[in-house]
Amino acid sequence: MTKILITGGAGYIGSHCALEALEEGYKVSVVDNLERGYLESITRVEKLTSKKIDFHKVDLRDYDKLLKVLETVKPEYIMHFAGYKSVGEGERRPKLYYENNTGSVKNLLKAMGVVGCKNLIFSSTASVYGNPEKIPVTESSPVKPISVYGKSKLTAENIIREHCLINPQFNAVIFRYFNVIGAHASGQIGEDPSRCENLLPIILDTVLGNRESFELFGNEFKTIDGTQQRDYIDVIDLVKAHLLVIDKKLKGYRIFNLSAGEPVSCLKLINIVKDVVKQEVSYQVTKPRKGDPIICYSKNDLAKKALGWELQNSLEDSVTNQWHWSQKNPKGYSSKV
Repeated sequence: MTKILITGGAGYIGSHCALEALEEGYKVSVVDNLERGYLESITRVEKLTSKKIDFHKVDLRDYDKLLKVLETVKPEYIMHFAGYKSVGEGERRPKLYYENNTGSVKNLLKAMGVVGCKNLIFSSTASVYGNPEKIPVTESSPVKPISVYGKSKLTAENIIREHCLINPQFNAVIFRYFNVIGAHASGQIGEDPSRCENLLPIILDTVLGNRESFELFGNEFKTIDGTQQRDYIDVIDLVKAHLLVIDKKLKGYRIFNLSAGEPVSCLKLINIVKDVVKQEVSYQVTKPRKGDPIICYSKNDLAKKALGWELQNSLEDSVTNQWHWSQKNPKGYSSKV
């Protein structure tokens, strides 16, 4: 039975990956400091799968404790989801973001070397592309991050790439995520709206009455309906790509964009939500935010070819599942279920 260690496994994407990995028969350990993850998500994954997760409450910035976890678990693969992801917070607290998003990677690689683990799957972001000059984005597009968050992730990518060059037997897959949405169909795990700046959770939080309205940042762009366009990928489809890396036994240093491969406007997403929830959605059109790309979407051909990866969930499926999660957990993991 292949042993997987998931860092940040109590978070949104990490918990979904833990669930899928358990269902596919992997032995799963999780390390999370619970600063932004939820122990409740681990408990719910265990209930959904009727399997136990080997959980370790450890901060990856503490090298000694991290090393002890790796020495105990002896993982064959590490999936590194742990990290801060707020663009706004990163601009306010750059030191924190570099310490966490890059410092933890240095610790992880050092500890992996000690225990002999040679396989890393790293969670990166489309933010490394900044304001792309050409669309759709591909893996060979220039990387010019404009945010501290994007820069910290690109720095981590470079650290991993150099580690692979120095250690030819080390294998690393970098996944650059576009806009991740959705939730497990059970409604038991999902993205907690209290710690989220993404559009869909904010829309659904407004529908639930937790917000009076939300901001739509501009509606006069040169797009099909005047609003910005993004590339939305379902969280279950995304984590399945990670498990395919193990299945395919990929070697070397590889980079893949994970996206649905099509641009979706903010207004289209709002209208899909209206259809799913069967009610109007209140929002205010405000000025565009500085640094936001007008259109950003990606080709996903490389991941499909290398991994045999195929999307299973439509945008409507993702919205429906996330609405199901939101209804059952209107206050996130603090809700009573």
